[in-house]
Amino acid sequence: MRIPNVSPGFDADWEKNGNAEKAVNLLAKWIESQKLNGCTLKILKEPKRTHMILAVIEATAGVKDPKTVLFYAHCDKQPPLAEQWKPGLKPYDPVIQGSKMFGRGASDDGYGTYAIIMCIKACQMMGRPHDRCVVIIESCEESGSADLGYYLETIKDIVKIPSLMVIMDSGCGDYERLWLTTTLRGNLSIDLKRRLNRM
Repeated sequence: MRIPNVSPGFDADWEKNGNAEKAVNLLAKWIESQKLNGCTLKILKEPKRTHMILAVIEATAGVKDPKTVLFYAHCDKQPPLAEQWKPGLKPYDPVIQGSKMFGRGASDDGYGTYAIIMCIKACQMMGRPHDRCVVIIESCEESGSADLGYYLETIKDIVKIPSLMVIMDSGCGDYERLWLTTTLRGNLSIDLKRRLNRM
C-alpha cells in the first residue's frame, strides 16, 4: 500500500518513476519467501509493456492426471481522489482501525496475490494434494489490461488449457470471509422498494 503504483493509464511516468517495478518486485520476493514446493517464478517485462509475475507451482507428487488451475490478480491501483479522505487516513499510509486495514489498493487488488499463495501454501502445509497452479499477476488492469493478451499469448504453452480459472478481483458482501462468484461480475446487490397504487 505504501508504493504509489498508480495504473499506467493514470500515470504517464510509470516507467520512469519505477513504482510498478517496486510493487512487482516486492510481491515476487514475498512469493519466493513462502518456499512453496515445486514453485518457479519469473517477472515478465518487455519494452513499452507493463510487468507481469508468472509463478508455476507444480502439482503435488502422486496426483494422477494433474489439471491446471489458473489464478489471476493485479497489483496496479486507481489514483486516489484526495490526499486525505477521512481524518488520519491518507491513501498511501496504511492504517489499522479495529479489524480493518485502510490504504490505497488494500482491497483492489492488494489482497489477491497474498490470498492465492497462502491458499496453496495451506494445502501444502496440511499435506493436501493440489493440481498444477499457474499464477499471473498483472500491473495494468485498472487501465484496461492492455498487455494481458500479449503476455497470455507468449505463455500459452505454460498455461496450457486450464480446468479452472480463479480471478481474485470481484465484489464481496462483507469483510468476514472470501466471497465466491461464478463469473467475474456475478455479484448483484439490489435495494428493492415496493409501492402500492390504490385505485
